[in-house]
Amino acid sequence: MLSARIQIEVEAAGTAPGGGVFALADDPMASVELRFRIRAASDGLEALLHARRSMIREERTLGLREGEPSLEDAVFSTEGILWPVRSDQAALCVEKIALLEARVARTLAESPEA
Repeated sequence: MLSARIQIEVEAAGTAPGGGVFALADDPMASVELRFRIRAASDGLEALLHARRSMIREERTLGLREGEPSLEDAVFSTEGILWPVRSDQAALCVEKIALLEARVARTLAESPEA
């Protein structure tokens, strides 16, 4: 946990319909749905949305590395994040969410109410 006001945890990684655990091992192109749980106060959610918009702008400006999933494809709600990706992109997604959480924590630490 990076901040008491925001926490993003990996909740689950499920396979797409028709897939199974072994399908993930054999087919890097198989789809998975990553789920992350968000625990945050209202200022944490606001900072999260701001950081997400900022990271999406950076992706559009700088481009993505080959095979890197876009944060724009992740679906955000107040409770969590759902991100359908290829199984070979799952580790990159977890890294990107960790970067997002770190940005939010820095923003909250720098805010006057911290």
